[in-house]
Amino acid sequence: MKIRLPRDPQANVSGHRAKVGRPRRERAFGSGSLRPGDRVFAPIPSNAPLAFYFAQAGLDPAYLSSVPTDSSRVYVVVNTAEGFALKTSLRERLLQKYTKARLVGRYPSAEVYQLH
Repeated sequence: MKIRLPRDPQANVSGHRAKVGRPRRERAFGSGSLRPGDRVFAPIPSNAPLAFYFAQAGLDPAYLSSVPTDSSRVYVVVNTAEGFALKTSLRERLLQKYTKARLVGRYPSAEVYQLH
């Protein structure tokens, strides 16, 4: 499975004007890689940008808030640029039952794990 995360937009500031890169259409986890019932956990500060990218890509925001079931695939986005690690993110109560994690994506500012 290949999961794609958006690159962080880079702003060039000159005087009072800022130019931010336009988001590409392929954002968040891309079309077709998530299926109904899947859950993506993105702890603060990653949750708001990820929600934005999901909306831009037309992905159902329920992936970011649903309660996982036994048949759900569960992913965690870890914001490594802010100094977080997988252990930091697993403090979420709904994640306590998962004992294994597999790295499925590594990006300049984040890692994505699928939990088992």
